[in-house]
Amino acid sequence: MERMELGENILKVLREAGPQGLHVAKISRHVYNGMNSLFEQRDYEEVHHKVNIFLIRQVKKKRPLVVRLRRGVYKINRKALREMELLFKFKEMTEEENTRSMVADQNQKKQENLLPLF
Repeated sequence: MERMELGENILKVLREAGPQGLHVAKISRHVYNGMNSLFEQRDYEEVHHKVNIFLIRQVKKKRPLVVRLRRGVYKINRKALREMELLFKFKEMTEEENTRSMVADQNQKKQENLLPLF
């Protein structure tokens, strides 16, 4: 089980739960059901343990994606999600500007390399 897949599943479950949050046992059950298939069975205790560790580590971060409401109940930190969205938008904008400036530089070089006809 990859950490990224686990984290994405947990965040998806918490997004669907809304502002009231969910108990860690229910989060684990949803993640367990979402990760099992006919060809790959996972141990519930292992999934529950990894979900619990993920949530505890997230809560202890400086800018956690998940916050603890009360013992065993977690929800998504909307403020952190908004900050991440703004950061991604800023990155996209700077990447677009870099691409535009590179294209403009290439066009300018092409113009300089053209020989005048007269």
